[in-house]
Parts: sequence; C-alpha cells; structure tokens
Amino acid sequence: MVARGCRLESVPTLIDLILLILVLVVVPLHAVAEGRRVRRSLDEGGSDTRLAAYGRIIAWQWGAAAVLGVVWVLTGRSVALLGIAVPTGLGFLIAAVLALVAIGLLAFQSRAVRTRTDLQEQVRTAAAPLRWLLPATPPEMRRFTWVGLTAGTVEELVYRGYMMWLLAQFAPMWVALGGSALAFGIAHSYQGLGGFAKTAAVGLGLGGLYWLSGSLWVPMILHASFDVLQGRMLYDVIRRPAGEAAAVPPRSG
Repeated sequence: MVARGCRLESVPTLIDLILLILVLVVVPLHAVAEGRRVRRSLDEGGSDTRLAAYGRIIAWQWGAAAVLGVVWVLTGRSVALLGIAVPTGLGFLIAAVLALVAIGLLAFQSRAVRTRTDLQEQVRTAAAPLRWLLPATPPEMRRFTWVGLTAGTVEELVYRGYMMWLLAQFAPMWVALGGSALAFGIAHSYQGLGGFAKTAAVGLGLGGLYWLSGSLWVPMILHASFDVLQGRMLYDVIRRPAGEAAAVPPRSG
C-alpha cells in the first residue's frame, strides 16, 4: 500500500500532471470564485443561495471522484493504490482508536457549546468570516450534512489517496504527506490565511492517520464526522439568539 512507502507501482503519466494542475490551481481558484458568487447573491437577497451552492459543491466533488475513477480504470491501476483496501493490522487499530477519540472529543465540545453562552460567543466570533457559507435554515442544514459526507469521502480520495500516491513517486513519504496537506490547505484558501493554516494542519493529521492505518477508511470517517458534527454545532449556535443556552436533559440515575 503506497501510504506505507511503496513506490513506482504505477508510473505517473501526462494525465496525472494535468490532474495535479487542476487540484493545485483550478480547484482553489474555483473555490474563491464560488465564494464571491455566494456572497454577492446573499447581499442581493437570494433566498436559495446556500442551497444552490451546496448542490454545486456536491456535484463538483462527485464529478472529481468520477474523473479520478475513470483515470484509474484507463491506466489499469489497482484501487489499493488509492487506499481503498481492507483495513488490517496494529496500525489500523491504533489509527481507528485515535479517530474515535477525536470524534468523541468533538461531540463533547458540541455538547458544551450548546449549554454555555460564553463558548457560543467564542464560536460566533470565530465563525463570523464564514457566516456566508454556513447553514441557517433546516433545509440548508440537511443539505449541508450531505456536503460534509461528500467532502469526507471525495477530499480524502483526492488529497490523501491520490495526492500522496502521486507525490510518493518522486519524494519520500514524509514529503508526500506534507505536500498533500499543503494542497489541502490551498484548496481551502478562500477561508483566509487562518483557514488555510488550520485546514493544512487538519490535512497533516488526516494524512498521518492514512499512513498509519494503511487505509482511507479511517480518515474518511473522521473527516466526514468532523464536517457534519461541526456543521451542526455551528448551525445550532447561529440560529440561537445570543446569550441563550440550549436546555440539555439531565442524565438519568
């Protein structure tokens, strides 16, 4: 499996160079243009702006996955090179435990935010630059959940599975891991410098889990869980009046 250091199992071709340019250049530029489009539409009073944007994001990402799949079939490469493999071994178990702990911590944080107004204000302040992108109505939240599930699947396939495989053909695995994290951050540079740095750091952690587990399933599940849980938390905070905490039922017993 390539994430553990296996190299040159399938030599990159010109089409891989084209895909690399698309990932590093076209995707970030499109994300910036899409952000401007959404903000402009919201300023003009567009009622279904976010729903339409979420639909485009889902279509774009699954389209990218389809293109990558076609390339893989045409080049006769094994899906195992993309990390689509049955997870086994101690590395997988350790990575799975780490991912479950991370999901548990995020769930705990979400519960704390729901009940503490001081944390809600911190979350509102931190999320303010991306308010235009975050769901604010029940239909938007439902579609945003699909965005999170899509991103967790497709972005891991592209940035961990494909990018790490490609970069590992020319450089040591630690360089491939760092390069894929950097590309992941660049793709989210529409969130500003802080968003770029945060996303690149998250990408580094997800890449580490991929390398450790030998399978994309662990980072996929963690990524999708992170996006969905964080999206729900931000949605709850945004739609709740400032200073109002949610009532949490007391624990039985």
